[in-house]
Amino acid sequence: MTIQKPSEAPAQNSAEKHEVTVAEDASIPDAEHTEVHQEDEQSEKQRLEEYIDKLEAKLGYFAKETAAAAQEAMSSSQLTPHERKLAEKDDLIATLRREGIELSKTEWRQRNAIKERGTAIQKMRAQTQQDEKAMAELRKRLARLEDSESGIKQQLRRTEQVEKQNAEYLRRVSNIEKDLENHKSDLASNKATIAVLRSQLLEAEKSAEKAENSITQADTQKLSAVQEQLEDAKLEKKLAEDVWSAELKRVNEEARQQKQQASFRETELTNEISNYESRLEALRVRAEEASSDVGGDSQAKLLRQIETLQTQYSLAAENWRTIETSLNGRIAAVEKERDEATKREADVRKKARDISSKAKRFEDQIEELTEESQSLTSQLQVSTTEMKKLQSRLQAAEASLSEAKADLDRQKQSFETELSQKLEEERARQLSQEQTPTLSIDRSASRRPSTLTPGLMTSRTPMTPDFPSPSVSRQGSMFSLAQLINGNNGNAPQTPSIHTTNDDADDAFDNRSSPQHTINDVISASTVHTGPSVQLVQHMSSKIQRLEAEKSATKDELARLVAQRDEARDEVVSMMREVDTKRKVDGKTDELESELGQVKQRYEACLEMLGEKEEEVEELKSDLVEVKKMYRELVDRNMK
Repeated sequence: MTIQKPSEAPAQNSAEKHEVTVAEDASIPDAEHTEVHQEDEQSEKQRLEEYIDKLEAKLGYFAKETAAAAQEAMSSSQLTPHERKLAEKDDLIATLRREGIELSKTEWRQRNAIKERGTAIQKMRAQTQQDEKAMAELRKRLARLEDSESGIKQQLRRTEQVEKQNAEYLRRVSNIEKDLENHKSDLASNKATIAVLRSQLLEAEKSAEKAENSITQADTQKLSAVQEQLEDAKLEKKLAEDVWSAELKRVNEEARQQKQQASFRETELTNEISNYESRLEALRVRAEEASSDVGGDSQAKLLRQIETLQTQYSLAAENWRTIETSLNGRIAAVEKERDEATKREADVRKKARDISSKAKRFEDQIEELTEESQSLTSQLQVSTTEMKKLQSRLQAAEASLSEAKADLDRQKQSFETELSQKLEEERARQLSQEQTPTLSIDRSASRRPSTLTPGLMTSRTPMTPDFPSPSVSRQGSMFSLAQLINGNNGNAPQTPSIHTTNDDADDAFDNRSSPQHTINDVISASTVHTGPSVQLVQHMSSKIQRLEAEKSATKDELARLVAQRDEARDEVVSMMREVDTKRKVDGKTDELESELGQVKQRYEACLEMLGEKEEEVEELKSDLVEVKKMYRELVDRNMK
């Protein structure tokens, strides 16, 4: 029996028109091309679905007609046994057609399930885009931290300049002490310059304290920012693990169900084939018995009928074999997908372990940084107490020096009048040279908190997608969607045919929307027989590999961030070394203070010597007065 398929030419013409429109759309820009391509794909899908529904309705109608005709023929009593057998065969053919329609429907349902998997893959792609946005936010935070580190470096440079100035001041003090030893007469002027230098040292120490306070604040803010980043990373890791576990469970359940359905269907098909073989053998036996009874023309008719039945049986057997091969291929594809899912699950577990180990490392590093910050704060407190003690000592020394200076001023008014002009000139020159660095230090110390706080406050802002996801990933996602739609449209499910004479319509339907020179042309003949499900699974596996490549790229970026974190740690170590050098400088200041005490002792000794000399001068004056009196008395005596 043959089945005529109408609307062949319109379908072929529509396919040619669709190919022409696709060829014309190739010249349109990317944005317009994607929109037009999506509209064409949707219209093509609707048209194909309508065409498939029409074909299924026609097949069902023809199957019903054949079944009704066969039942009528079997019910009529005037038929010969051979005609009854033919009617039974027609009934079997009708049942085969019904089963073919049911198979096509099940295949259509499987295709819809595969489309749902495509939507799941799109969701996974959206998740990867969110991960990329989170990575961009982490890069921003690292850039802000680097900016804050550059500010800290500038502060350290300024503190180094202050220390150099302190060293220069100490050198000047040593020179002044030498001048005091060499020139006792210039003690007052040199002591005045020492007082000025001490005041400048106090100002420099205050600026250094301000810089240290700003550094400690920056370190605490850095620690809080790093802790917030760790908490965000932990939350993201938990969410990713939950999503992957749910997806793996769903895929495993679907694969198990499909495998059970395929095995059940295979058993049914084997049972049906065995039944058909037993029936055919019975028919052969009956045909041989009939050939032995009937002669001549009736025997020839029976032989022809048997031949037609054999050909029909062979065709049906071939169709069932093709169906069996397609089902076997699908089962193999599902098993392959299951193996890939297990591999992905293992990879995800490995990645989760790596992320947990990294989180532990981050926590250890944060603890180390907190301990270092606590030690630095304690050291700063100790240094501040020492500085206060030194300031009190300096104030006492300055008070004693002022008293000594007052005494010397009273005793040496004439000498000070000559040297006052020189001292004023030297003071003006030193102040003009030293005011510029102190003013710059004070201004930088006053401006530093205002410049540091905004950057550090912005690091605490919530993560917002400031930058869009890379264009490459978006183009890849659009291209993958187009490939999925083309793959679904280009390879329609091949329902089991019943050897119709009109094969041109089938060829036109199969070749309607086949994309020219696409990935499907590379697939071998073994995968073509298995239907579109294997091709779609291959597309899905390629897309999942792309996602894994993107995840590896994000992993490399995380490694780069860890390297930058290590560099920041090295810089903190260098800062600690600089703090040690500052401690050494404080020790030198203690030594200088001890030397100042020695100078004070010398100064007191000098004052005592001056007092003794003044007493000697007074004694000499009294002696001179007595000598004058003696000379007057002698002169008076001689005159008398």
